[in-house]
Amino acid sequence: MRRPRRNHSALFKSKVALAAIRGDKNLAELAEQFEIHPTQVTQWKAQLLERAAEAFGEPGSAAVKEVERAASIGLIGVMLAAHAHGKNLGEPEFYPLYAACERLDMPVAVHAAQQDCEGLNRFTSFIGVHSVSHPFEQMVCATGMILGGIPELFPRLRIAYLEAGCGWVPYWMWRLDEEYEKRKPEAPLLKARPSEYMRSGRIFYSCDPDEEMIDYVMDRMGEAAIFYASDYPHWDALHPNSVKVLMENRSLGDKRKKKIFDDNPRRFYTALA
Repeated sequence: MRRPRRNHSALFKSKVALAAIRGDKNLAELAEQFEIHPTQVTQWKAQLLERAAEAFGEPGSAAVKEVERAASIGLIGVMLAAHAHGKNLGEPEFYPLYAACERLDMPVAVHAAQQDCEGLNRFTSFIGVHSVSHPFEQMVCATGMILGGIPELFPRLRIAYLEAGCGWVPYWMWRLDEEYEKRKPEAPLLKARPSEYMRSGRIFYSCDPDEEMIDYVMDRMGEAAIFYASDYPHWDALHPNSVKVLMENRSLGDKRKKKIFDDNPRRFYTALA
């Protein structure tokens, strides 16, 4: 006999959603505890995450609407400026944006810019600012997003850190693991070490065509994490020879070159597959 449909209060739904976010119990255990279907747990958790910022007067509706508009006209991804206007990309005010991107299968790419970026407050020369801004900003953003639990809260969301090279990634992965080992209570949403998220296959990093450590980084991060970035049309791009330069990298085998140029970009931008 079919169980009669129950009308759950908003308070009950929020209690279930918060329990799901805490992650002390798995989906089946929560469904049994609250006597509901597992899909309801998943649905209410997603709804809470998408609207979490409203509790602090930050509706986030403009960003969500822009993502929805972009998807409706055939755009295949979202880009966030790494400087984030001084904000931490792992904060709850960004949950609605990430929830919308996950729902619409729109990957999130992070790219640095010479605006409010690292280095501006210390250097008077462009060479100093440009040297530090891209890798340092990516490190800051990866720290905020990973320790903030974004890959855990949004398990289908794909994230890429672009045009800062990939040499910084193994060191920063080790650094975050070291910090997490000693201060786990300060990253309560994590259910695994930062390195496990960084090597999960859902987080990507672009390499520079003439970068010398690509092969080593792929050894450490896995072959599915790295893809090509032309940097076109920036002043320091290797255009029109960037593909040629990377293809002539003798430390990389043909299999890895195909991953970099073809397989991994298609995994990130699934609309290209």
